[in-house]
Order: sequence, then structure tokens, then C-alpha cells
Amino acid sequence: MRAVPVFPTLSPRSIVFFFLFAFVFLGSVFVITDNDVWWHLKTGEYIWSQQRIPTEDVFTYTIKGKEWTTFEWLSQVTLYGVYHAFSLSGLTLFKALVVLFLFLLMARSAKNASTLITAALFGLCFLAARDGFRERPQLFTYLFAVLSLYILRRRSVRLLNALPFIQVLWANAHGAAALAGVGLAALYIPFMPGMGTRRKVLLLSAIAGATFLTPHTYHTYTYLWTLLHSGFRELILEYQSPGFSLWFLPFFTLLALSLAAMVAALMNLYHHRSKFAKVVPDAALIAVAAAMSLGAIRNIPLFALLVTPVVAEYLSAATLQWRVKYV
Repeated sequence: MRAVPVFPTLSPRSIVFFFLFAFVFLGSVFVITDNDVWWHLKTGEYIWSQQRIPTEDVFTYTIKGKEWTTFEWLSQVTLYGVYHAFSLSGLTLFKALVVLFLFLLMARSAKNASTLITAALFGLCFLAARDGFRERPQLFTYLFAVLSLYILRRRSVRLLNALPFIQVLWANAHGAAALAGVGLAALYIPFMPGMGTRRKVLLLSAIAGATFLTPHTYHTYTYLWTLLHSGFRELILEYQSPGFSLWFLPFFTLLALSLAAMVAALMNLYHHRSKFAKVVPDAALIAVAAAMSLGAIRNIPLFALLVTPVVAEYLSAATLQWRVKYV
């Protein structure tokens, strides 16, 4: 009679990723130091108690009553609800759980990549993006962006139908940042197999239209346009370009590896034209996300979270080809 092991046998990949995810979760639990968190919580409390979304400034003494486009209302209500139910410690734990879910989803996306390459890149990604893991509406942009990219790269027609609904949540949670979802869809849907042109156009239209299903409709985007041309970017650090320093070393390392993966993928495309529909949108994603991260520090976490599973896949393939050819 065969003995049944008391503990299940774990694969090396499972062990590596267990410690990686533990590192990600524990590393995301840190004291709230961002002053914007309190303003978001107070806004969420106001919406929660007053049962309405403010359209004018209700907090600032000097400009009280001035028009206010509250485009992050859904994330503010959510953050306040978590805080109200579980205190600040619970809010920090919620943030850490969202970050953990992001990395679990990324690992699922990179399931065919090398364990060591994926783990190393994920560690680099966490170090590059960690400063953005705060109890702010950006957290929801990371969530919806990673989820949308996962669905798009899965190429499941059934899952694609969820994208307009994700887009509605995104637009109400972080306003104009939801335009990133439209950009992701525009990169991948035209290359989607098994879908006719008409269905692709309808899906893209539904995703784009969903960004206007907010209490502010198009005013969210006119407000963004006004804000970007008001000169405030020069006054806020996170809107500045990252400088070359040790603080940004993980980011620049990941950036260099991403560009190397993009070049390797495009070179491989020359010999395998059948991969055109897969490689081109991935390469475009790396290029666009890299440009955005070099333009503003606040875009670095989004860049890292989006490109890391893609880079892990292409670097693993390039490494395997090199071993087959030269070893």
C-alpha cells in the first residue's frame, strides 16, 4: 500500500513565488506618509454622509464654492468605507492585498515564462513601483490597468466583453486616467484573432463610450485639459521626469531590460512573421509605457506593472533560443 504524503509536494516555482508574494505583501505594508490620503478620506466621508458628490469646493476657505470636478469619487468612497469599517490599519492592509492581487494576476499572465527570470523581474518591478503603492485613487488605476491588460493578452472573446464594465468603474474611480484603458484596447483589439472588424469597432466604441459614463461626463476631460495647461506640473514632484539617481535604479534597470526585450521580440518577428499579431501590440505597449514613465515619475508604477509580465515572457523566450543555439 503506497504511503500518502502528509504535505503536498510543492514545485520549485511554487516555492519561489510563495516567498516573492510574501515579499510583495509585507513590503506593501508601511505607514501612511502621503498627505493626499487624508484629503481623499475626507472627501469620501463627505460623499458618504451627504449622499451626494460635491460639485463645488466645500473644504478650502479661500475658494469655498468654486467649481470642483470630483472625478475620483468612487475610489474616495471605497477608501473611506474601508477606513470607516477597519480603521487606518485595515486601510493599509486593504492596499497591500490589492498590490498582492496585482502580482498574482501578473504571475498568471507570465505563467509560461522562466521562473528565475520572472521572479527577478517581479522583484525589480516591486522596487520600481513601491513608492506608488499608497492609499490613493492611483491604486485603482493600477488594478484596472493590470486586469484589462490580462484580459486583452488572454485573447478570450468572452472575457473581452467585461472591458466596458471595467472602464466604467475605472472612469469613476480615477477620472481621466481611464483613458489608459482606451489606449490599451486600441493597441490590442485591432490584432485580436477570431473577431470580425465590425465587432472590433463596436467593442472599441463601447470601451471609449464607457469613459463618459460618470456624473461629470465630458467635464472630467475638459478639467484635465485645463489642469495640464495651468502650469501646475512644474510645481509637483511626481509630474517631473525621473532623474538619474540610486532611488530610480530599479526603474532604469527595468526600463533597459524592457527595451532589450522589445528589440529581441522585433528581431524574432523577422524570422517568424506568424507572430505579428502578438508581438506588435506588446512592443507598442513597452514603447508607449516607457515614454510615459520617462515623462513623469507618477507613471513609473504603471509602466512597471504593465510591462513586467510581457518582458518576462520575451526574455525567457530569448534566453531559451540562445541556449538551444549556443549551449
